[in-house]
Amino acid sequence: MRVALVYKKESESVAERVRRFLERVSDVTVFPSPSTELEEFEALVIVGGDGTVLRTVQEIKNVPPTFVVNTGRVGIFSHANAEDFENKLEKALESMEYESFMRIEAKVKGSILRALNEVSVLTHTPSRLLKFEICVDGELIEEIRSDGMIFSTPLGSTAYNLSSGGPIIDPKLEAVVITPVSPFRLGWRPWVVSGERTILAKIELREAVVVADGQKSIVIEPGESVEVKKSKYPVKFFKVEKRLERMSKKVRELT
Repeated sequence: MRVALVYKKESESVAERVRRFLERVSDVTVFPSPSTELEEFEALVIVGGDGTVLRTVQEIKNVPPTFVVNTGRVGIFSHANAEDFENKLEKALESMEYESFMRIEAKVKGSILRALNEVSVLTHTPSRLLKFEICVDGELIEEIRSDGMIFSTPLGSTAYNLSSGGPIIDPKLEAVVITPVSPFRLGWRPWVVSGERTILAKIELREAVVVADGQKSIVIEPGESVEVKKSKYPVKFFKVEKRLERMSKKVRELT
């Protein structure tokens, strides 16, 4: 089996331990940074935190089944820690059982931004509101002024969406959460819409920046729109036991 290993620079010593372990059970190639070549492998092992995972999958469309050794603070995507990865990783590679999780993509000025957690549209000028018109399949559902708008996947609902007052969504659902950032309105509520729908967000008043997973961004002008929909390219993670329970525990531990 051909396995790719990607790691963040600060976790080089852990990555070296993982590399030595993988050499006993597979043909391993080490990548010190994300690469489109990762699509060519049968499995992917990432050593780092959630940010390392987001940076890595940004670079590839067809993501191989992925195992994450967490060396970060939260580890929502993780399968194991640096102290206990050997047995879990070996079982994962033997079984090759994985789950697929939806990504979303934003069409902006002819470019595509793909995200595992969220696409955010944020004011380009601090402390200056944007006006949003949100349409779903051509139907207007919201007009609101706010500092920004978050379009989140279920798996990413525990990230920026959660900190902005949005709900936690079962990661096995295929849906998009629409949550405003600091809305200028009492009694606002987020929307949860089917992943089969197409969302169009028109921005007014001033410049905004569209950001995918905090990694890539595009600046847009007043009057321009962002189209958000489910991507055809999900992310595959090796199965873990009690995923919902693990997510709940990690969220409760956030400080």
